Order: sequence, then C-alpha cells, then structure tokens
Amino acid sequence: MGMQVIEPQLADARANVTCLVQAFLCLNREMEIAEKSIQASQLTLRPEYEWNPDTRQQRLTAYFVECQLTVDLRDLAKLGVFDGAGDVRRR
Repeated sequence: MGMQVIEPQLADARANVTCLVQAFLCLNREMEIAEKSIQASQLTLRPEYEWNPDTRQQRLTAYFVECQLTVDLRDLAKLGVFDGAGDVRRR
C-alpha cells in the first residue's frame, strides 16, 4: 500500500503523508489487524524540478513524498476494504 503526496513545501508533503499513514493505521485497527502485521517497507523523499529550455536551468517546483507499507493480511475477506489498493501479492 503506498501513500504519495506532492507539495510545494517538504514539511507539508511529509505532514500530509503522515496523515494518510495514520488514517490507514486507524483503518487497520478497526479491522483488528495486528500492528506487528504492518511494516513501513519504503520511504521516498525527492525534489521535483521543472526544466526551462530558454534559460537551460531547472527550477525546484515541489517535493514528492511516498510511504510504502506492507500488510500481512491473514483474513482475505478483509481485502475488499482496500478497494483500489495496488500490488497485492500472495506469499
């Protein structure tokens, strides 16, 4: 499960991803999924640039922040709650 945000300010992008992760964790608690079954598998922070061909320079426009979470889901009936979630893998 991945949460991605692009914002002009890094602090805003990080805060928004944190809010999304917290909402996801809350949903997992409501579904009685143990916290030990959830892992942060990847965190990405990177600047986004725009190229100006006239000046031949790049300009910082925003920051991309992504947090990937891995959930070990034992009860597949709960999978429907994650409608739209990608990258579901069978172990």
